[in-house]
Amino acid sequence: MENDKKKSFGEFVTQRRKALGLTQREFADKLFVTDSAVSKWERGMSYPDITLIRDICEILGVSEHELLTASEDVEARSAEKLAAKYRRYARNFKLAQYILYGGAALACLICDAADGGGFGWSLIALAALLTAASLTLLPALVPERMGGVSAALGLMASLTLLLGVICAAGGYGWFAPAALGSLFGLWLLTGPYIVRRLPLPGALKGRRASLYFAISLLLLLALLGICCLREGASCRCRASSRATARWSGS
Repeated sequence: MENDKKKSFGEFVTQRRKALGLTQREFADKLFVTDSAVSKWERGMSYPDITLIRDICEILGVSEHELLTASEDVEARSAEKLAAKYRRYARNFKLAQYILYGGAALACLICDAADGGGFGWSLIALAALLTAASLTLLPALVPERMGGVSAALGLMASLTLLLGVICAAGGYGWFAPAALGSLFGLWLLTGPYIVRRLPLPGALKGRRASLYFAISLLLLLALLGICCLREGASCRCRASSRATARWSGS
């Protein structure tokens, strides 16, 4: 039985060495042993010293498991190829997005500047690009476990920025209710996922549901407060206008 294992080991080493185009002497030189020692391994007469196992694996391009079992681990090699393919795809995906978003942003700035009026609508376009990037590019830049959380938080932040830029560019006054309304709606949809994934202190780990409802309530109260303040201000303005009109008529 032991002789069969030695023979299988020797045949595996021979097969891998020849596949790499190495002679026994070249293989021995890389390991700093004699070619007669390599010959004994390959004829199944002895095993190499245990201190040489790692170097042999590195030279032959096999894992320690494959060397010790004298067989190729097809599943592990397939998984490794798939992992390498996925890493290459992820890298190309991020590079493509850098080019697309960067090119679009640069084109907007150049076209806006060429109009001679400074930067106006291009800032809105940049904020819109950030909103899109928060859903496609941002999750690819953070650890996989936090990809969904980063996308949700990034969308909230970028959408708020987009609304702010639109209001600033157009002189509108509806930023606060629009931003709070958007945040409240997005939080209702994504809050459970965010709270479940976020690393929380020990005191809050068991109260994730309470934290979600507390934040939802605060956002709702803030939204209602802003709406009431705006409605009150609008009523005062209308009352003042009517009083001015009556005074002018009299």
